[in-house]
Amino acid sequence: MPRFLQMARLRVEFAHIEHGWVQIRFWVEENEYEMQFSYVYREVFTHLCAALLALLDEKGERVVFWMEEPEEYEMRFSKTSEIIELQMWRFDSHRRGLGEKPCLRFEIAGDYAEICVPFWRALKTLRSLYSRDEEFEARWRAPFPDREFALLTEALRARRLT
Repeated sequence: MPRFLQMARLRVEFAHIEHGWVQIRFWVEENEYEMQFSYVYREVFTHLCAALLALLDEKGERVVFWMEEPEEYEMRFSKTSEIIELQMWRFDSHRRGLGEKPCLRFEIAGDYAEICVPFWRALKTLRSLYSRDEEFEARWRAPFPDREFALLTEALRARRLT
């Protein structure tokens, strides 16, 4: 039996980046989800850009891992035809012991513009807040993925999604 997925408008914000931590807020209709993630996975913004770029043309699944210490989150994007499903799973730790039951924080579905473009907007806003490379790197403890973000931006503009 198919499960019900909420088809909703998504808004994403990366905020308060400091000391290797970033606050992420998700708004799904009237529901707000807020999480604080660590820089432990320094390349997470690079992986997010790569996942968003791949989902433009490819079906399948892309997973971006976030660390809340000690909890780990999986941001799981699954694309079938033109629909993308986004699930946010929480695990008690990165070790993921046998029998551990992850907790589904939220899930929504929509087309690329509804699910993925809000992440691009959030990345664009984040980059504009910390436009100097050394400022972003000092706050996040890793550089902003300028090359990957530029590739994503170019692909979105070519498809008139920006």
